[in-house]
Amino acid sequence: MRDDAVILSCLPQRLAEHEVGADGRVVVLQPRFGWKPLQALMVRWNRPHVRVKLDEVGSFTWLRCDGTAAVSEIVAALEQHFGDRLPQAQSRTLMFFRSLARSQLIALRRRSD
Repeated sequence: MRDDAVILSCLPQRLAEHEVGADGRVVVLQPRFGWKPLQALMVRWNRPHVRVKLDEVGSFTWLRCDGTAAVSEIVAALEQHFGDRLPQAQSRTLMFFRSLARSQLIALRRRSD
């Protein structure tokens, strides 16, 4: 699929903050609302984020979204790290990146951007 080839060549960059737990798992802090006045209200109520808890594979992937490694390189690192424990690493990773981009948690930039 042509769309897959485009995503594999992109450099993912995190747009949201995150926390790393003692177990190494990531919790992504997704703003509750996209509209700034509502975000300010949620900060005032001390509830500015939805906490998205990632599994081991998602955490491994999220921490590599620093804008320096292409999606294809992240897939290769996943395959090397998880081996047979992660069947269909590429298709799972592509689905994960599409979801993150749709939620505006990451930006997928081409190398020339």
